[in-house]
Amino acid sequence: MERIDPVILYSTWKKDYVDLVEKIFVYVQPERITIGEYRPSKGLASHIGSRFPNSPLLKINSGLINDGAKLRYPDAHRLTMFRAIIDAIKKHDKKIKIALCKEDIKIWKSLDMQINGLQCNCLG
Repeated sequence: MERIDPVILYSTWKKDYVDLVEKIFVYVQPERITIGEYRPSKGLASHIGSRFPNSPLLKINSGLINDGAKLRYPDAHRLTMFRAIIDAIKKHDKKIKIALCKEDIKIWKSLDMQINGLQCNCLG
């Protein structure tokens, strides 16, 4: 089982994550890959800001939305990032199991993913 987590949106994210998928398949043939987005707790941004005021993560955090106790990318951004990574994985293995870490069922369905007992690696 492999994990691609956290997925972070930045200027070259797509190329970088597709390259990462390529490297994964050079070295291993995973049975399942779990993908998760950057989802900091609400207090993390203030902690980062106090300790590292010039951190690029502060710019990333400004584009996140509240979702319970966490901050997340809006659905449209998550779908775009997950779709690009899933497509790169499927180029190597169309039958590989792909799971999403701590994602709502609506995101799974929007990506035409079958849940069928799949769950995040950290849960199973």
